[in-house]
Amino acid sequence: MKNLRIHRLLVIPLMLFPAMLLHAQDELQNLEKIEKCIRDYQDLSTLGNPGSPYVDTATINAFRELFELNATLYWDLYLSKTPKPGYLPQVDAYADSAIRLYNNMKPNVFYGKRHIIPGAGGKTAVVYLVKINHLPDENPEKKTRGSSNIMTLKLLLNIYSDNALIQNISRDTRLARIRSLSVQAGYSFITSLSGDLFGKPVSAVVPGVTSDYSTGKPYGYTIGLLADIRLNRQHPDGLLLSTGLLYSGTGFDISVTNYENAYRQTFGCSSQPEYNCEGTVVDRAPSVSEKITINSVSIPVTLKWYLPGKNSGHRPDRSSGPRLKYYLRAGPQISLLSGTTRVGYYLSHSAEGKFFYVSQANLPDSARTWFYLDDQDAINIFSNKNYNYAASVRLNKLCVSALAAFGIEAKINSITIGLEPWLNIGITPVTCRPGRTGYNLYPAGDFTSFLETYKTIRITSFGVNVFIGNLFSRKY
Repeated sequence: MKNLRIHRLLVIPLMLFPAMLLHAQDELQNLEKIEKCIRDYQDLSTLGNPGSPYVDTATINAFRELFELNATLYWDLYLSKTPKPGYLPQVDAYADSAIRLYNNMKPNVFYGKRHIIPGAGGKTAVVYLVKINHLPDENPEKKTRGSSNIMTLKLLLNIYSDNALIQNISRDTRLARIRSLSVQAGYSFITSLSGDLFGKPVSAVVPGVTSDYSTGKPYGYTIGLLADIRLNRQHPDGLLLSTGLLYSGTGFDISVTNYENAYRQTFGCSSQPEYNCEGTVVDRAPSVSEKITINSVSIPVTLKWYLPGKNSGHRPDRSSGPRLKYYLRAGPQISLLSGTTRVGYYLSHSAEGKFFYVSQANLPDSARTWFYLDDQDAINIFSNKNYNYAASVRLNKLCVSALAAFGIEAKINSITIGLEPWLNIGITPVTCRPGRTGYNLYPAGDFTSFLETYKTIRITSFGVNVFIGNLFSRKY
């Protein structure tokens, strides 16, 4: 029984092998017919013999034999930089137009890459073929090289037992999924720190810390890479997803004046080192300056829509001249933040009021020994000491903002350049400890930025980007 099963398993592939071999032979023969048809089309499409600069009737007749009886062709021999829309001549009209337009001279055409897609059943095939038409020089006496029209043709072929014939030729209108890739740089002219509803930020320091504060004029910059991805490849400039990777830096100054903070502290006494004393100390700084820098790596997830207009044609030629387009872009932007501050101030750390010995801390006030502590007698008491150091600012790891932009884009061949004013509105707070009540300048190791004392602080910016990019064509 086991041997019988093995025999059956071996018989099935042996029975299928001849059919598979025959199918492969048919595919190879069809490919040879397609290749020959395309070679003949490339050789005869100049409408003249290779050794002659003129068109001739024999070549035109041979060119006609490559097509079905009622085949139509895309008019690809135009002399301007833009094609004639809607003109799909038959073979005779195509040849007559070429003779009249080129004054009986052969067009100077060449061919690039091609891609063959056999149809189901082996009866049809689609061929994408790059065609290059070198235009005649407008001033031949200067012996300068003329420009060229480059296009991709779509040839639909019918395959018969002895040959393949062209049913029609049209322009390849397929679109690449990625429309463009661009590099951008921007500067924010207006950057503001705001609390709720765009109001002025409010500090939440405890009443024991008194200060006045103000925010200097912020600034910012952005550099990055953006990709425009078509959501519908049937429309060249319809709705797109615009995303990428951006790096930005935002800087601003915070000035705090008349800083004062009173608290309890234990001291050692230089005159009686065996004793420690406890009392009130006051930290005072007439002016504190922070230069804060917030850096972010952002991913915008925005939708981009090109406004309709007379310059919004379907898949323009790569060789067409400069054109202007206008668009709107909006959506969320997710950012990973990091922050540093450079702080500077003169600090006085003074002992004030009566002190007692720490060893008497458990005694009632009446039983304690009270005295005034001379600044000269206390250890770590000082006046007008200069501090200048860098510190980190604790920020949220991820922040979300709302981005809105209006852009102007110019297209030159396959290059795009443009200008984009934008508004970025903060949605989530930038600090991970908003409304922190403590603001300590001493000791320096315990310093936290004044930015962290703001309640629900957000960043809103307005600026302009400039960009340069490359338009992508469909690669078969």
